[in-house]
Amino acid sequence: RFQIHGFDLCKKSRGKKIYTGSVVAFGHPWKLAIYPRGHSTSPTDVKYVSIYLCYSPDCSNKFQSVVAEATIRTKSRKIKFGKRTFCPSDKQPGWGTKKFSKRDDILSKDCD
Repeated sequence: RFQIHGFDLCKKSRGKKIYTGSVVAFGHPWKLAIYPRGHSTSPTDVKYVSIYLCYSPDCSNKFQSVVAEATIRTKSRKIKFGKRTFCPSDKQPGWGTKKFSKRDDILSKDCD
């Protein structure tokens, strides 16, 4: 479980990300990469929050492959990602969406 504090105060510009701390699930470390004002390739007509689940092994962790599926949710939004295999050769260690939710919706419905 990840909790993000101070999201409404984040001043990152479009295309800039923040990371959560890591959590361990089934022996493997994971973190979220969050683009508070959208990924650089997300639509510009509406301000979206982009979010990606990333496999985050330390450099000493030599793994063959990891199969995972995940659900990312806030108080008002939920997206389920199907199974994916993460391999050491992956150039993109995570998966997610450029259009997780409109930024204004997250600020009004999910931030305390």
